[in-house]
Amino acid sequence: MEKDKALKKIKILAVDDVIANCEVISAYIDVLGCQCDLANSGMEAIKKIKENNYDICFMDLLMPEMSGLETTRFIRKELSKDLPIVALTASTERGVKEKCFDVGMNDFINKPIELMKMKEAIYNNIPKLKAKTKNI
Repeated sequence: MEKDKALKKIKILAVDDVIANCEVISAYIDVLGCQCDLANSGMEAIKKIKENNYDICFMDLLMPEMSGLETTRFIRKELSKDLPIVALTASTERGVKEKCFDVGMNDFINKPIELMKMKEAIYNNIPKLKAKTKNI
């Protein structure tokens, strides 16, 4: 896949407590040509968001200590109402998608994560890219 020049300056925070998932997400983001920071917990994500400006965040839902839903709720209340947050989950629980949107998440991707789904989420949720949407 050819790297998209529009994605070169996009800074992404990926949050997942499972190292293997972080490695997959990081590899996909690298293939897309974006910049990537990783966080292994909700608290680490909050710290990184306080210290950096991200264009989008991919957030796992099921994490110890602070779930993705709790982390998003905190981010929306205390840090940013505008940062696009995309849920990542393998959950088949009924109503999980609605719970994500209720706390302020912008989009939802089921695991296993697919490269094209990530690319679509990036283009669909970052305002400065919406105008540049291509056939993705």
